[in-house]
Amino acid sequence: MSKNSSANSQSLEARRTLLKLGACGAMTNATFLSTLMHLKTTSAVLADPAITPSGGYKALVCLFFNGAIDSFNVLAPYGTTQADAQYAGYRSIRGATGAALKRNLAWDGALNANGTDGYLLPINDSATGRTFGLHHGFPFLKEIYDAGDATFVVNTGALVQPLLNNTGFNNSSKIKPIGLYSHPDQQRHWQTAVPTSRNQVQGWAGKMADLFTDPGLNASQSNVYTAISTAGQSILLTGNRIVPYSIGTNGAVLLNSYGTPLPNNPYDRIFRAVQTDLASQTYADLLENTIKNERLGAKDAALAFQGAFSQVTLPTTVNGNPVVPFATTGLGASLGAVAKSIKVAQSPTAPLQQQRQVFLVQVGGWDHHANLLTQQDNMIPAIDSGLKAFYDFLVAENMLDKVTLFSISDFARTLSFNGSGSDHAWGGNPIVMGGAVNGGRIYGTYPDFVSANVANSINTGGNGLDRGRGVLIPTTSTDQYHAEICEWFGVPNNSNMVEVLPNIRNFYAGGGSHPLGFLNY
Repeated sequence: MSKNSSANSQSLEARRTLLKLGACGAMTNATFLSTLMHLKTTSAVLADPAITPSGGYKALVCLFFNGAIDSFNVLAPYGTTQADAQYAGYRSIRGATGAALKRNLAWDGALNANGTDGYLLPINDSATGRTFGLHHGFPFLKEIYDAGDATFVVNTGALVQPLLNNTGFNNSSKIKPIGLYSHPDQQRHWQTAVPTSRNQVQGWAGKMADLFTDPGLNASQSNVYTAISTAGQSILLTGNRIVPYSIGTNGAVLLNSYGTPLPNNPYDRIFRAVQTDLASQTYADLLENTIKNERLGAKDAALAFQGAFSQVTLPTTVNGNPVVPFATTGLGASLGAVAKSIKVAQSPTAPLQQQRQVFLVQVGGWDHHANLLTQQDNMIPAIDSGLKAFYDFLVAENMLDKVTLFSISDFARTLSFNGSGSDHAWGGNPIVMGGAVNGGRIYGTYPDFVSANVANSINTGGNGLDRGRGVLIPTTSTDQYHAEICEWFGVPNNSNMVEVLPNIRNFYAGGGSHPLGFLNY
């Protein structure tokens, strides 16, 4: 074998080995992979001018409750009296000794051995005059809501077009989302805004981020850091020019000492062999040349990010009081990484400055077909603490108006009790938090529990929303929810909005009004 043949064989084997590493999942969640894959391969043909952001820096943080959180135990009816009809209906359909939370301890009994008995924390809705109840694990969220910086957008879910009731649902001419009540389908619908397809590979947030990125910038510049995920690669943050830049809770995840050559480090040798081979090629094809240039330009992005990330310190006080600290695990750790990333983007001396960023954090394990109340008691306090730590960070950094956190989940869960938990449903109650929130009220149409009955349903008649067992047809579409977020971010209500949310015109025409009104912009 000739010397050149041997070199070519080694280079080919290096490429094969690198691809095998990625294919087997060894690098799926690593910053290195997102750096390597941030090729912007379409930038040579998609040279649309970017939207120039106005109003300074803004960031979105998507909190994904993976597995379908039971959001009607996050936000439940409460009322102003013990005999409130809405709460009584909720208690009837969920089961007094089943999935229903207690209205308060004085009415429903003493604390159990764990110090809780499933009670509710009252919050007022200024729009309707109603009082709702938060799960008792959310005392910080109640505090933030009462301050006017959090809200809920109720009975929201994936739709293709409005379905006003069961009669509309049963109309064969009405288009419904595919894969209703399916975890993977509904997760995809929330992330892509295309609920009629399983083939979408781009998310609405990624397409939105495309609009704000300069196609002339190479991957070693700020476009790399537009969309950052602490949950690995995601459809939500994937666009034409943008792919998620994955980080861990401690910042960039480097590939086995990448950047520090080690004589016996096979990963470093493989990577360098591939890069050397790419650099030696001369590609006539424009697309291939773009791939080569972007890959070579992006390879050191992880090191640049980590260098800036490692210098960040988070505030320890807010308004003279100690902040709630970020936890070292779970949501708190992920939001702590987001907080540091925001500071990296805002540092006047950092090379990673941004005007628009989108982040994804994820908390899984919400598929509570069993032990619902116990599971929520165990999991929700950590969510509440994480939200408060992030809120305190934003206040301390004077960035509360610049960052909006919003939640998504597969779907809500059945209102009826299955004997131990709840099952797959449809419309649910996402959370929105930030200084831009028009707080002190609930948005959307909360379901009417007065008609709850022993058949474990609300209203399964033609004019009702209940598909059975408390599976509710959404009265607010994910398109409306996302459009409000997109407009706050700076997407104009024109063809750009339709590009991001293809079905938005079925729900929102524009004309000066906001899609729902829960954000100030």
